[in-house]
This record gives sequence, C-alpha cells and structure tokens, in this order.
Amino acid sequence: MSSNHTAKLFQSHAGLPLRLILDGIIIGVFAGAFASLYRYLLEQCNHLRLLALGHNDLLHIAIYALLLLLFAWICLKLLEWAPLSGGSGIPQVEGEVLGYFQMNSGKTLSAKIIGGSLANLSGLSLGREGPSIQIGAAVGKLSSRILKRDLSEEKYMISAGSAAGLAAAFNAPMSAVLFILEEVHKSFSPYLFVPAMIAAMIADGTAKLIFGTNPVFHFPERLGYDQRQLPYILIFGILVGLLGLLFNFGILYFQKLFKNYIPSRYLGLALTFLSSLPIAFLLPEIQGGGHGLVNRLIHHRYAIGFLALLLVAKFLFTCFSYGSGVQGGIFLPILVLGAISGLIFASLIPSMQTNFELAATQYMVLGMAAMMSAVVRSPLLAIMLVSEMTASFNIMLPLCLVVFTAYILGDRLKVDGIYESLLERMLPDEHPGVIRLLHSIDIDPYSDFAHQRLDELQLPHHCLCVSLERDGCEQTPRGSTIIRPGDHLLFLCEESAIPLLKSGSTDHSKQAPR
Repeated sequence: MSSNHTAKLFQSHAGLPLRLILDGIIIGVFAGAFASLYRYLLEQCNHLRLLALGHNDLLHIAIYALLLLLFAWICLKLLEWAPLSGGSGIPQVEGEVLGYFQMNSGKTLSAKIIGGSLANLSGLSLGREGPSIQIGAAVGKLSSRILKRDLSEEKYMISAGSAAGLAAAFNAPMSAVLFILEEVHKSFSPYLFVPAMIAAMIADGTAKLIFGTNPVFHFPERLGYDQRQLPYILIFGILVGLLGLLFNFGILYFQKLFKNYIPSRYLGLALTFLSSLPIAFLLPEIQGGGHGLVNRLIHHRYAIGFLALLLVAKFLFTCFSYGSGVQGGIFLPILVLGAISGLIFASLIPSMQTNFELAATQYMVLGMAAMMSAVVRSPLLAIMLVSEMTASFNIMLPLCLVVFTAYILGDRLKVDGIYESLLERMLPDEHPGVIRLLHSIDIDPYSDFAHQRLDELQLPHHCLCVSLERDGCEQTPRGSTIIRPGDHLLFLCEESAIPLLKSGSTDHSKQAPR
C-alpha cells in the first residue's frame, strides 16, 4: 500500500487517525506496564521457587506438595471465574478479534497474572509471552470501554494491546507488530498498524527501563556462516520442521487426554502441578519457560545424551503442562526446544567441531527460528522475532532457509499452525455472530472479488458494501460496479463474516473455523 493511499485512507474517516494515535500511546503505557509487571512477577517467582527447593528434607517437600495442590485449586477457581484466561491466550485474542469471544477484560487480566505467576512458581514448563499478549489485549479492551470507543476501534485497540504485551515480554517491538499483522489479522491496515506500532515501541521502552537493553538471549559469539554449510542447514530445517509438527500433535493430544480421560478438572490440574515436584529434584533444567536453560546451554557444553534427555523431557513436560489448561504459554518453550535441537545437531556434525562454539551458537539461533516457523506457521514472524531476541541480523540467508524449509514442510503435510488448531477446538459448533461493525479490505489481483460485479459477489449474510475507494476517490458502490485490483472496500457486517471477507472468497464452502 502506497504512502499516498495510506494518507488518503486515514483522511476518509474524520477524527479516527488522531484517536488511534492517542489510543496507541495510552495502550502502550498501560499494557507495557502490566506486561512488565507480569514479567517481573515471573522472575521473582522463579527465584522464590529455587530458594524453596534449596531445602530438600521431608518436611519441606511435604509442605511444598501441599502448596502445589493449593495452587492448582486457586488456578481452577480462576479458570471458573475467567474461563478465557486459560492456556497461552493467543487463540483467545484471535477469537476476540474475529468476534467469536467476548472476554471480560478485568477478570481475564487478573486471572492471567495470578494464574500464570502460580504456574511459574510451581515450575510448570510454560512461557510468559502468550499470557503477555492476552494481558495487553485485555488492557486494550478495557481502555476502549473506558474511552467509549465503538466496536471497530475496539478491535484496533485490542490488537495494539497485544503488540504491546509481546514487545514488553521479548523486547521485540517490530516482531510484535508483525505478529499482529501476520498471525492475528493476516492482513494489513493502517488503522491496525499505526496504534500497534506506537503501543509496541512505548511498551518496549518501558520494559527496557526496567529490565535493561540487552536482548533476551545474549550470544557471546559473533554469528556468521560458511556457504558450504548450506546443505547441512537445509537438512536441519527439515528435521526441526518435523519436530515442530510433532510438537503440534503432542499439544493437541495432551489437551484431548486431559479432557477425555481425567474425570475432573481439578484432578488434572493437581496432577500437573504435582508432577513438577519430582522434576524439581531429578531434572530441574526443564522447569519454567526455559530462558535460564538457554543461557546455560550457551555458556556450557553438555554431552549429547544429556541434551537428548533435555529435548525429550522438555517436549513432554511442556505438552503435559499446557494440556491441563492452566494459564501459561508455549512461545518460549518452543524456542528452547529449537535451541536444544540446534545444539544437538551441531554436536553430531564432525566438520563443526573445529569451531564448535560458533557452530553451536549459530544452530541454536537457527533452531529457534525453524521451530517457531514449524509450530506457529508464521515464517516472517519467526525470522524477525529470533533476529530481535538474539541480535543476530547477519545470518539472514541461513535463517530464511531453515524457516521456509520448516514452513513448506508443514504446508506440504497439511498441518495447521498450533494457534489455529487451538482456536478451532475452543469454538462452539455454531456462532451467532450478531455484533455488527465496519470492516475494510483491499483487493489484490488474486482476490476472488477482483474483476466481478458487486451484485455477483456471494457475500455472507447481512453483509453490505457501504463504500468503495478507487484511485484516491471515494464512490458509492452499486450492483453494477466492477471490483478492480487496488480497490478499497468498506463493509458493514457481522463479526462472524470477517474471516470470509479477509479471504476475499465468494465460495461459502470456505467457512470460518468452527
């Protein structure tokens, strides 16, 4: 979209651009503050857990086990109080934007922070990034209600809050905006981009004031690559892609296991929390999100057998922890699994042993990106996020190679991204879709809408095209109007129609996820 078109698009709705800029500033401040608070609480919970586990006599172990049962009960009550606070929060945010859910922002915000903190204090293998995104989204929705914005603007504010939450969690503002565009909305709009960018930058600045300016993962080696390694990198992308697809299956399998085979929700939570107790003494490295584990892997060399044990145990414990439905995400565990995979691969290749530290660092970074691409199915996000988190911008060619290899593998095997699959499982069989709002789309040359008369489009029910902008001029659409590439259409529609409009589809067999 050209800058002139963007400027004219903003001018077409008087007052909205200025409000969105103001909204972005407000949300950046408050969502950044809440996400930073959550990040701080998780760090303190991690320290407190390690301190508590320093006493390994029978009395302290028994007290700790009782506390774990209490934490499981509190999380159960939080899930009953705020049902949409469970899991990572990313499917809930996507469903909220699409109109499938209506979260209670105050309850969800409180439950997410408290439940996620207790899960981390207990040592479950869950990350802070997905919850931070939902925390930011809840702040965005709460702000829209306080400021009395309409439903269309509320979607932009929820998205801006999500970007602010991710930026504060990862110190990655550009990735946060890309996440909103590529993963949540799967489309670009200046109304979406501007407040999200402003909010992400402010939230990132807030987090850096508190936690410092270093990247989330600091690699001492300056990364580079030898073109002779590209065949190995391609093979590595395939292997990590398969691991990512297996991870998606594992998450969905354990979720189904908890739902169908454990008779009560509290029993499932209790088993999950108690499982962390033996792990704390047998393999404490796999507890928590895994940020500390990656830093240890960077600075210490471990035997391949131990690395393989870490990979399998972290994989299973993450799937088990997430399957229970407790508040916590999988973003960070995904990256950790990719880093371990890269370290194992580098250890197995004889030609890499002469400069192992450099090779290991490079493949850890590549593994993170490939794993993210395979699991989430957002390749651009994977490239940008890992680059920002590791400050590794000089290995772009191998990074793109592993990311798109893993992505294409999943595409060929027809495996959906994990968040799409999780969202589909959360949705009811039927959705009323009674809330109406304005939604805009841009017609590209490959859209099913292109070169058709407006009255020939099989639009979803109760969907009306109210405006058409072409070559900078707004006109009233008529039934005989031919839709052309480059047109900007504005629809009044129900929320449930948005996925169909985004796809530019005239085929109603292409239904929104159910």
